[in-house]
Amino acid sequence: MIEDILSINDKIELIKSSVLRKNEAEQKYYKSHLVDIKDDSTFIISMPVEEDKLVVLDIGESYNLWFYTKRGLYTCTVIINEKYKQGDDNVAEVYATSDLEKLQRRQYYRLNCIMDFEYKINGRDEFDKGVVIDMSGGGLRFNTEKKLETGTKMLIRLNLFLADKKDEGQSQDEKDICEIKAKVVDSELARAKNNVYENRIEFDNISGKVREKIVRFIFEVDRQRRQNSF
Repeated sequence: MIEDILSINDKIELIKSSVLRKNEAEQKYYKSHLVDIKDDSTFIISMPVEEDKLVVLDIGESYNLWFYTKRGLYTCTVIINEKYKQGDDNVAEVYATSDLEKLQRRQYYRLNCIMDFEYKINGRDEFDKGVVIDMSGGGLRFNTEKKLETGTKMLIRLNLFLADKKDEGQSQDEKDICEIKAKVVDSELARAKNNVYENRIEFDNISGKVREKIVRFIFEVDRQRRQNSF
């Protein structure tokens, strides 16, 4: 049964299917969560909110959904059936047009975050500073004051020391610092901001060990956030 896989409040990521088929730089993913399960093909999800504004989901439109469950990452395609208020919450009823499929590639889980990091463009001696705004096991997005050219290769330095370790009396060591080769996929002026560029990079030839370390960090931060929300 579907309840053996999905649970109420499971985190959801979604994108309009027509956008998913376009150039990757144009893709925009939204966050949601599972509100209710009506049957094996019909779910109630929360309407996404971005920058304190409700994201409108189009009735009759197809969306790709990813469910982050206790049993792993699952995906399916849905159609938006209807939208309505449920108490104080804005929700949408969606109907699955494909079977729920389990994905093994945890690297695509994206974590929204604000964290400092350093990067050094190939050919330069000094590291520059940037601010990560989301990250996954496959790459990250970050802000800079300068536009970066697509295809630019760089070395990035991430600090994966968890705050709860400090609370437990543990100290940071060099194992918490990861240096990873990467390349710029996209760089554009951020909306509603002056002289701030939003850049997207993909990790280049990252080892499985380092990728898994990043994924563990991401899931641990997300777990801590979930605990603090209750």
